[in-house]
Amino acid sequence: MNDFKSPITKFMGQVPANEQEMDLMRRKAWREDGVLSIKLSDRRLTPTEKNRLKEIGERLFGYQREDR
Repeated sequence: MNDFKSPITKFMGQVPANEQEMDLMRRKAWREDGVLSIKLSDRRLTPTEKNRLKEIGERLFGYQREDR
């Protein structure tokens, strides 16, 4: 097993252990910084919301690899 650790890991904060912790991090980012992080596979989204978010992502950042 490779024990190499990147020097930038000391700047990253704690890595979430599970999806619940990740969701709490997303909530905090939204409330404190206005940063929105949403997975398109989130079951809470309607198809219309998913399509709109995908359009925004593509406009700002380009197409996802599987869309090519």
